[in-house]
Amino acid sequence: MLNNNFLKVTKMKKNMRNTCVLSISTIFVLFGLTGCEFDLDEVLDVHVPGRVTADALDNPALAQTLVNSVIGDAECAWANIVGAASHHSDEWMPGSGNLTMRNWGQRKIYSTDAGYSQSPCSDWGYQLYTPLHTARFQSEDIFTRLAGFEGVDGKEEMQATVRAYGGFTLIGLAETWCRQVIDGGPALTRADVFKVAEEKFTDAINLNPSADIKNMALVGRARARMGLENWSGAAADAALVPLDYIKYSTRDGSSGPRYNKIFEGLNNVNDETSKHGSIADHYRGLSLDADGMPTQVATDTPDTRVSVVTQGTLTFDFATIFYYSDTKHQSRASDMVMASGREALMFLAETKARSGNTAGAIADMNTLRAAAGVQAITGTPSDIMDLVIEERRRNFFLEGGHRLVDMIRFRGTSYNIPFLGEAGSIHPNGVDQTGAEYGTLTCFELPAVEVNGNPNISQ
Repeated sequence: MLNNNFLKVTKMKKNMRNTCVLSISTIFVLFGLTGCEFDLDEVLDVHVPGRVTADALDNPALAQTLVNSVIGDAECAWANIVGAASHHSDEWMPGSGNLTMRNWGQRKIYSTDAGYSQSPCSDWGYQLYTPLHTARFQSEDIFTRLAGFEGVDGKEEMQATVRAYGGFTLIGLAETWCRQVIDGGPALTRADVFKVAEEKFTDAINLNPSADIKNMALVGRARARMGLENWSGAAADAALVPLDYIKYSTRDGSSGPRYNKIFEGLNNVNDETSKHGSIADHYRGLSLDADGMPTQVATDTPDTRVSVVTQGTLTFDFATIFYYSDTKHQSRASDMVMASGREALMFLAETKARSGNTAGAIADMNTLRAAAGVQAITGTPSDIMDLVIEERRRNFFLEGGHRLVDMIRFRGTSYNIPFLGEAGSIHPNGVDQTGAEYGTLTCFELPAVEVNGNPNISQ
């Protein structure tokens, strides 16, 4: 069971031989080590008897370091889940010559895959289950430790921060897995996990944090409430977030855990072996007609929210033309959005559409269009929810994992969005553009290692 208790020193020694990472799941914070200019074997062998003890971290002087560690873990996990969600959605066609990455694009990452289920954050591929649970566990642990610290300035802000970041790890687990467990407990539904996330964001908000953390928690709670179909609650939160608010998962090119995973695996035009997908046909040449209605017509006005280009080069399978975004995810250091006022306003538009307030929904979407510099909607949609889903597709292109979320939450409804390989998709016959067969994965499966090792879960 992947409870993420502190790792044994021998395991840390293996995993961290070539990388210096600031995390409370390592021993480095205990010694104030901020660089990599030291003999790791000497440190491990001399100073640590075999396992990091929990009480070693009960030191108020480490409060901000512990908070920063939670942020780092959560940002790494977020980069992985957003990259994986985009690759698994219909935003990209498969284009890899690497078997694992090709499986991601072909919907073939199943419960037995050790990489996505057991690997920690690293510099290659998408590691999901362990990083998300690592960050979630750290958030819980540090929140409790902070509560016991006396005389720490800004303690409530720190607690709110770790609650908000922890809430987003739960969002990642709730939105994209078919079922989930927490700390070796029984299997939980997606709604169960959304409820836990909602509680964490509520804790953060009630601590009266800074505007930055409060808005982050409000967007997160609205997102959880959308997952719970609590439309009025989501709308109430979303209405409080300024349009210009944005919270990033910060990225840089210093080491693998800090890379932007969409750039590294999908959008790196300069590295042939990193082109593991090509932006799918139905995202190319998107446009708007004279009434501002979404189209894909060459003679209409280009929709600059989704800018897709090609240089005519091939992806890593050496058979597929490489199409990529020339406006998003331009380097390993490109920050990735976690929460935004744009997202909140789109939640608000959707709740209005669901309640029959078509004019209100269009007004909100036009506010977003004005901010993006594209023409307003002046026509009347035949179905307002169809328009909402299309606007979400364009507003959040390659952003926040939103497309996969919509594909999962609308599955089986009248607004069903087909996965590639399914009827109604650009590849309706079950094979991709090279003739290779797609798998059947939709939401991610609970890892086999968790199912087999957890007596509280039925097969």
